[in-house]
Amino acid sequence: MAISIRPNFQGRIATPAASTGATDYADFVIEGARKSRSRISIRVAASSAGKMAKSAPIDFPAALADKIRDSFRSNMVTGGAGRMTIQMDEAAQIGKELCPVLFPAPVYRLFAQSLANAMNHLKGGVRIRLALDETLVDLPWEYVLRPDRRHDNAMSSFLLLDPRISLVRQQANPVIALKPLENDRGFAFAGTLWEGGKDGWQVYQEYSLLREALKPVAKFIAPEFFVATDKAAFEHESGRDAAIFHYAGHCDFDSEDRPYLVREMPTTASLFHAPKLYSSDLAKLMKKWGTRFAVFSACNSGYWPVVKPMLDAGLPALVGVNGAVSSQSSIEFCAKLYESLAVGLTLDEAVARARLHLMRWGQNEGMFDWGLFMVYMPSPQSLLFPRQPSRTLNERQEEVRRDFNETIERTQEQARTLDQMNFSEIASESIKCRVLILGRFTGRRLKVLKAIQDHLRQHPNHYIPELFVYDKPKERDLIESITAFASLSRFIVADLSEPKSIQAELQAIVPQYASVPVVPIINQTGKPYATTDNIFRRENVVKPVLRYRNIDDLLSKLDDEVVSRAEEKRVQVAPPSNN
Repeated sequence: MAISIRPNFQGRIATPAASTGATDYADFVIEGARKSRSRISIRVAASSAGKMAKSAPIDFPAALADKIRDSFRSNMVTGGAGRMTIQMDEAAQIGKELCPVLFPAPVYRLFAQSLANAMNHLKGGVRIRLALDETLVDLPWEYVLRPDRRHDNAMSSFLLLDPRISLVRQQANPVIALKPLENDRGFAFAGTLWEGGKDGWQVYQEYSLLREALKPVAKFIAPEFFVATDKAAFEHESGRDAAIFHYAGHCDFDSEDRPYLVREMPTTASLFHAPKLYSSDLAKLMKKWGTRFAVFSACNSGYWPVVKPMLDAGLPALVGVNGAVSSQSSIEFCAKLYESLAVGLTLDEAVARARLHLMRWGQNEGMFDWGLFMVYMPSPQSLLFPRQPSRTLNERQEEVRRDFNETIERTQEQARTLDQMNFSEIASESIKCRVLILGRFTGRRLKVLKAIQDHLRQHPNHYIPELFVYDKPKERDLIESITAFASLSRFIVADLSEPKSIQAELQAIVPQYASVPVVPIINQTGKPYATTDNIFRRENVVKPVLRYRNIDDLLSKLDDEVVSRAEEKRVQVAPPSNN
């Protein structure tokens, strides 16, 4: 069996939105729960493309889930640093295992359609909201691979490389309503020192570098430092009007498995004797302070037992760490995050900018830890800090958005360089421009398919034509791969000449992706396979089948009788948006 996937490397690089406005992310809610030691259930509860009436059962052993989760956890007793120094190959392997769990066929079908709906708008995007139970929520979903690229260990295979796709935990809570800030509110930065005043975790340096990085937006945001052991550090007065709370230190669990923040790290005694602030107590304090956003650059701070009390207390949004992360990575991430929020970008945009910056920065440092930052956002509103328009603010916001777009382009170029032949355009760009070409992998038939590909590469619509050709019937994994490619395609050209396996692929694609047009073609003397009637009756199939005498004849008809008809059909079969 031979498979050839040949992307067009001349495709455009996508940007999330024009610099004059925010990306509008539509919610895509995925519910998940463990049903047994071997199986979970996954369901789309809400999306612009609809929802699933029934959950899909997924084989996902608890032992495997526990192994993945525990490999990230930082343990001060044993000295385990989790995945702090994670590399791209490690992340890709984890993302490959998680992909079929989060995106079984019925989920991915709705996701692809939701992304297509979003791409119909200049500033559209999709926000994946993970509403998962406590056995699943702590898994590193940030590293999930795209279903159409989950067999590639490539940088461009990671779903969140796409700035049009956001991923947060928690369904939207309609009770949470964010009012505009009447004036600038405080930014409380609490840092934990080691016994004797030693700065073992470099929290002073983290604060100093973060403050320096935020100088360009100091008019809008300025952190104030507190040592976690100061008597007043966690009193009402210290956090008065603290719209943002940042903690740098370490989170752990006591003998009863209760989560706490370490206020001082002991060096002459065990961690058991460390001064503690329990998450439940911090939740009460932040509610008094009016905190609307909390960031924890601390080990284990993103785990569900740590964040649950704060979310239960009504905290609109929180960022924590999956296991351990380096101080420098935290600084790089948080500087971009806070700068973006300070000038009025949404949390989705701010996190995307911070992740892509860290992805690019980390490659130069030999790390791939951008996926260690976990976002919880029960707030229905992603604009956490709306600002009154002003000339100064607008100018600074334009600068930040331009930098964001440049970061996207540089990250894409970096992925292109690293991935070489495995490079793929981001998912949102693929769904706008990809044309999937199916056919028979033989010498003369392949020449026809390559001619179609070359012609579409030169088309003014900037298509990304991809060949997926094969010469033998293949088992389930090939069918799944091709249907995943089809789901993120603008339309499909299927050559039925000398058919052997294409009928199985069309049988899987056409009914499942009813909004993706399929244009069947066949040579002049060819005969469609026996079961074509079952496929051709579908609304998304362009009829009648286009016949061609030779390559020149086909190319002369391609624009008017393939491209134009496919684009017309795409409009006809596009489902109405539920937004």
